[in-house]
Amino acid sequence: MNLKKIWIAMLIMLPYLATVRAADKPIPFSKLPQKAQQFFEAYFSHDDIVKISVDNPYFFGTEYEVVLKDGSKIEFASQGDWLEVKMKNKAVPLPVVPKNIMQYLKKSFPDTFVTSMKKKGLLYKVKISNALELEFSRQGKFLRFDD
Repeated sequence: MNLKKIWIAMLIMLPYLATVRAADKPIPFSKLPQKAQQFFEAYFSHDDIVKISVDNPYFFGTEYEVVLKDGSKIEFASQGDWLEVKMKNKAVPLPVVPKNIMQYLKKSFPDTFVTSMKKKGLLYKVKISNALELEFSRQGKFLRFDD
């Protein structure tokens, strides 16, 4: 009977444990993965960094977040690949946006710019300056508007 209660308690706590996150820990720029450092230097070297933190969410690996002085944020995966670029009042650097996506946006929304991009599974989620959110395949094919 006691074993049954223990199992029930463990099953109840499992979803909670899966969402618990370790506290963000501040780190110096030199502790970012090399690939993240290179990305930052290539596209954001002129921006001032306010904070760099590392997060180890359970079951999801390590993630890094760089916060810039203007409030923009760049998130990186454990190997240094960018996961999300979220700009405040300016455009995501053009070389970050895949060519096919940029071509589609220039043709369909010529007076806008990309304010954020996120890699999510096999998709790119893109937000543009007119507040529209669009989803693209990893090949850059427009799929749908995101609600």
